[in-house]
Amino acid sequence: MRHTPTKLVSLRLPSASVARISRIAKQRKTTISAVMREAIEALDRPPGPSIWDQVEPLLGKRGSGKGTLSTDKHHLEGFGQ
Repeated sequence: MRHTPTKLVSLRLPSASVARISRIAKQRKTTISAVMREAIEALDRPPGPSIWDQVEPLLGKRGSGKGTLSTDKHHLEGFGQ
């Protein structure tokens, strides 16, 4: 792995935030600095598709092409048997 030049940055955080970051670092068996770098990278990523965008094709008449599935008796024949 190639070494990237780094600079030391100091910041003030509430004690609760430091405790959370420390807990995460311990769980992942890594350093606090690595957790902070990962969090900063995550903030800079473009957002992915929303939950709605992912499930929209599965909902309503878009999925079946039929808008009367719940009311047309023809579609309900044999339902529950």
